[in-house]
Amino acid sequence: MLYLFWISVFTIIVAFIAFRLFKPKHVIVYEYQKGLKYQKGRFVGVLTPGSYWHSSTYSMIYPVDVRPEFVTVQGQDVLSADGVTVKISMAAEFQITDPNLAVNKTANFRTALYLILQMAMREIVGKEKIDTLIENRAGIGGKLL
Repeated sequence: MLYLFWISVFTIIVAFIAFRLFKPKHVIVYEYQKGLKYQKGRFVGVLTPGSYWHSSTYSMIYPVDVRPEFVTVQGQDVLSADGVTVKISMAAEFQITDPNLAVNKTANFRTALYLILQMAMREIVGKEKIDTLIENRAGIGGKLL
């Protein structure tokens, strides 16, 4: 009888140590998110929406919102090809299609996108004369793509 008592105590102690060591954590990745899973600091994969358990000691799940977002580039003074200063602002819609690329390959993808849009707009406007820009305002968006 004493033997069963010590087996029970040992089992409880082992279970307690395992629970403390692995610290199971529950994470829900919602329909509008993708989850980035890391184990021991390394990226291991993209998770689809659902419910996940993981060891918080050795792994982490980072949810990324993949819904469409908007970015606004405020008024910029840009020189056209014929030397006329034009004030241009822009609004753009974007959506994350590859969360691994957005989070792991750039320090801040929103700042990078803002700068890319700003530089592209300056390049497009800088190559055109003012008359051409005014006539083809709607075509600038196609060039930005």
